[in-house]
Amino acid sequence: MKVGIFSLSCCEGCSIEFLNMEAKILDVLRHYDIVNFRIAMDMKELPVDVAFVEGAPTTPEEVIKLMEIRKNSC
Repeated sequence: MKVGIFSLSCCEGCSIEFLNMEAKILDVLRHYDIVNFRIAMDMKELPVDVAFVEGAPTTPEEVIKLMEIRKNSC
């Protein structure tokens, strides 16, 4: 299962909490393939099966980004 973690206008604190899971994140990665996570990797892949979106769209560009994420996730 492909997972994407996306950030809009926010402090990205919730995204950092994924990294703070430390050893537990390794167990998660055995079951899920994180393919989009701006803080942790350069790779950006769509579509994804599950999309976590942090923050809220505050610009027209972010509204378009959010619509693209939604269109490319299950």
